[in-house]
Amino acid sequence: MGNRAASPIRITIGVKIFSIALILLFLMTAVAALSLRMIHGIREELAVIAGQYMPLTEIVTEIEEQFYRQEICLERRFRLLLTEPRDPAAIRVETEGYEQVHERIDQEMENARAVLREAPALRGSWDREERTRLEMLLEKFDKERGDVRELGPEVAAALELGDMALFRKLLTLLRKQRVDCAKTANAILRGVERF
Repeated sequence: MGNRAASPIRITIGVKIFSIALILLFLMTAVAALSLRMIHGIREELAVIAGQYMPLTEIVTEIEEQFYRQEICLERRFRLLLTEPRDPAAIRVETEGYEQVHERIDQEMENARAVLREAPALRGSWDREERTRLEMLLEKFDKERGDVRELGPEVAAALELGDMALFRKLLTLLRKQRVDCAKTANAILRGVERF
């Protein structure tokens, strides 16, 4: 009996198994609670993506589509100016179409800026940097588009006057600017996808 008093308290196997089971149950409960919290965070991010960033993607796609429609109006106007006899009514329709599309793009640009401003931050400083980058790309696109808008009628005027040398020079510049605009629009779409 002297041995028993000196040895530590002996725990039976049943108590050991029960205590391990309780520890595992506690750990599983903690992991489940953490998972639920993370799922809630993901759900909030998905709501933001669905509510903010998908519409931004749609708006930028609409801007790009309208930009191409504007190019089509301008190309039709060029074609009409090259055909004889000239049809002033058709030329006026294409000119008005060009301006209407430009106004539609202006509206969509404002919508894009508003959605970007209102979009809540998801990932801290990276999110702010990406948002700033997207805002700068939108401004760059708007400036490039403004250059195209100003140059388009100049090209048409050179063609109307019959100055083919000036027309070719301005048309080359216009096409380069349109390519730059398309590249910027694609960069915006890629940025929205990363955002």
